[in-house]
Amino acid sequence: MISGFLAPVHVVMPMIIPIWIFFMEFETVDRDLRRRVKNCAWEMTMESGIVVTTLLFSRHEIEDSPLRSSPIIRVIMEEGVPI
Repeated sequence: MISGFLAPVHVVMPMIIPIWIFFMEFETVDRDLRRRVKNCAWEMTMESGIVVTTLLFSRHEIEDSPLRSSPIIRVIMEEGVPI
């Protein structure tokens, strides 16, 4: 993992139920990596009772695409907790 942030969804939008977003940047992202990370998030959700969701992106997607201007990505990187 190159970088990562953890942010409660209320940082991005007000919510009634607790939801946490793990934003992770990797050198490359493939189907197997997405599956493994989503399985971990599912296990965390089941154990904690807090909905855990993930956003996985490659370095290329963050640096060289319009995604770098996405409001949700900007807010998470500014207000989330680095992991």
